[in-house]
Amino acid sequence: MNPIMIIADIEGRSQVALRRGMQLAGALNAPVEVVGFVYEYISELSAGVQKQFKEQLLAEKQAWLESEVERQAPPGLKVKTRVVWEKSIHLWVNKRCDKREYYAVIKTAHRSGNFLYTSTDWHLLRSCPSPVLIEAEKKWNKARPVVAALDLGTRHKSKQRLNEKIMERALEIANATESEVCVVCALTVPTLLKDMDIIDVDEHLMKRKAELKPAIEQLCERYGLRRRQVYMKAGSPRKVIPSLANKLKADLLVMGTVGRKGIRGKLMGNTAEQLLQHLRTDVLAIKR
Repeated sequence: MNPIMIIADIEGRSQVALRRGMQLAGALNAPVEVVGFVYEYISELSAGVQKQFKEQLLAEKQAWLESEVERQAPPGLKVKTRVVWEKSIHLWVNKRCDKREYYAVIKTAHRSGNFLYTSTDWHLLRSCPSPVLIEAEKKWNKARPVVAALDLGTRHKSKQRLNEKIMERALEIANATESEVCVVCALTVPTLLKDMDIIDVDEHLMKRKAELKPAIEQLCERYGLRRRQVYMKAGSPRKVIPSLANKLKADLLVMGTVGRKGIRGKLMGNTAEQLLQHLRTDVLAIKR
């Protein structure tokens, strides 16, 4: 089992990522690396004072983190801790993930991105080589299933492989946490054709469901699902997935993501990033 990296909330918040990350690692019996990040602007200080300040602050935070980990870690779990002096958290994490493969990078959600500032969450979703699990601070009450968001109608080999990765990871986590897996699928309707009344929406959806029936039957047979565990709804993924996740009171949503960079990424965003604004559940994003 590849290790799990947990990004600790070093400022002493509610430690959501640390607590839930330890629970998941214990269920999966996966080794853990807990990393805390600190950074202060001290360039105006002399070199000697800078060095002393950094060493003292890192030592204090390391002692605090070790104490938190000892309190949260299940018995027998292999855990390594470290505190790093780093401003750009996502760059350090990406570099680390380039050197070894992680089961997931786990972080508490901090949704502060806007046009002029991109949050660490969004940077990780776009560029981290390993799967990224963003933990919601406030979840739905009585959260239940692990939900896999799939594109059942795709004919692209790369997207079909991504569907397989999503299902395998969802089933693995569900089995470890004694949860049920549900599948959600958005049936897109061409907006322009709908607005111009060129197509009958109900007829179009019936046709799409009939076309997807073999794929659904194959999915259920391959992964041991019942038909009632597959949910479909008309609309764009950014609307359908939160709607169905809300209906199911999902504990975890597993989905694929494609990071966009530059101005295009700023303007258009990413489905995974947009979903984080509306979901009260954990989101595990897997790169295509």
